[in-house]
Amino acid sequence: MATVPFIFLIFQHLVRLLCLYWGIQSTTSNNLITPAMLWLRDQTINEKAFKDKSLFEINWNLKLINEKQAFIYDKF
Repeated sequence: MATVPFIFLIFQHLVRLLCLYWGIQSTTSNNLITPAMLWLRDQTINEKAFKDKSLFEINWNLKLINEKQAFIYDKF
């Protein structure tokens, strides 16, 4: 039972980091969050993240964000 709030806090922290990422993305090309996003992508590619559903869900959300980012860059 104690792990559920802990997982929620981790997810909440990651959401805040992603919001920070979008704020940084709109003003400068330097991204502090990108290495963490690439690490999560690599974990999924190696199928290590599929053992932990929360990592898979986070990586899926990052995939959607990357698609949205590519769409935004295509417009310019």
